[in-house]
Amino acid sequence: MIRDARLTDRDTICLLADQVNRDHHQQLQVSTIVVSSEVQREGVGRQLMLSAIDKGKCLGASETTLEVMAYNKDAQLFYETLGFSEFSRKMSLSFP
Repeated sequence: MIRDARLTDRDTICLLADQVNRDHHQQLQVSTIVVSSEVQREGVGRQLMLSAIDKGKCLGASETTLEVMAYNKDAQLFYETLGFSEFSRKMSLSFP
């Protein structure tokens, strides 16, 4: 597991990722990335993601995957600037 977190009076930053074996190749799966609103758009999230991707490569991962909510257009754009592209769509059914 890759973990990087910092908590100060100014910001909260967190990234959690696991290396998994899918279809006979290693993937880095980013499960959580959090950057407080006070430091968003300052390159902190980009540094976290690039560091995690590099670490995954060093550990033998051939790709990095993550999930992002359909309504979170800012996050989608952020990931696209890092080279991510959509490859699947996850759907859900809510019960009353």
